[in-house]
Amino acid sequence: MKSNLIKFAQMAAVGLALTLTLSCSGGDDNGGDSSDGGSSSPSDGGWNWNPAVDIYVAGFSGNGATLWKNGVTQILSEQYSNAVSVYVSGNDVYVAGYIGNDANTRATLWKNGVAQTLSSSQSHANAVFVSGSDVYVVGVIGDWLGYGRKATLWKNGIAQTLPSNNQSADANSVFVSGSDVYVAGWAYNYGATLWKNGTIQSLLNDGSAPEGNSVFVSGSDVYVAISPSSGSDRRARLWRNNGDAAQLLSTEHSGATSVYVSGSDVYVAGEIDWKITLWKNGVEQNFNINSSSNPSIFVSGTDVYVAGLTNNGAVLLKNGVAKYIGETNVNSGARSVFVVSK
Repeated sequence: MKSNLIKFAQMAAVGLALTLTLSCSGGDDNGGDSSDGGSSSPSDGGWNWNPAVDIYVAGFSGNGATLWKNGVTQILSEQYSNAVSVYVSGNDVYVAGYIGNDANTRATLWKNGVAQTLSSSQSHANAVFVSGSDVYVVGVIGDWLGYGRKATLWKNGIAQTLPSNNQSADANSVFVSGSDVYVAGWAYNYGATLWKNGTIQSLLNDGSAPEGNSVFVSGSDVYVAISPSSGSDRRARLWRNNGDAAQLLSTEHSGATSVYVSGSDVYVAGEIDWKITLWKNGVEQNFNINSSSNPSIFVSGTDVYVAGLTNNGAVLLKNGVAKYIGETNVNSGARSVFVVSK
């Protein structure tokens, strides 16, 4: 995530549900570590933290952008803000999101806790991906509810507007494979959209306002998780490759918000009737956990992690078992997860 009912996860947690897709950007496991500032005790129960891996979760706690490392809290901003996507490369931890609210929102990238403002205009950063020494961030410049907003790709802090025939567009997810840069999102008159090296392609445009929420590339295969956000046909879909029809994942009211490929297995995280759901190779597993934001997925070895926002706060599922992270009695939510081997 992303669908227009979840754009601000903080609002969703207090009952003003809007939708932002945001996705996490998938990637290979990169070894690394990062020091954390500030801390709180991880929530008990669920499952034990694996000493062989570091688990990073981006989201918010209270009204502030937050990063959890193995359940320990680091507040990235004391201002109204949100951390939407996390990516770890070597010793560096990158988090994309925004600081501010309403017209004062600014797309932000944190590197090891230090914030960089990406735009001086109203904007959001929705996803981050690192390839070699290059840092890619995608998001939106302009009012995310208004006309004329621009899907934007920042490479090493330099903004590029993605083409949409001068119509409104959103960029929700980015994946780099070799020299190719893929961005998933939405564009007016295109519906769910994929940009490859800046060239726009419509994936699904059936009147249900579908958005490309998450893109993942495995070999020659390109996958995009799609969530229609309006109309009677709001059903989760997975698009694969040129010419292939989007695969219907559920016949119920549903959305697909994050995709990850591990070996020959394709995992999609999303929701059915606002309950966190995982599809593995098209087979559905519903966890019966209410979610008011877009679940994010990461696969590490044989372990499958799904992060989300619930009525009880930030949740991280490992192989279907839930653990709530962060402080108790604090409005919080998880938006993205990334796992690295120590």
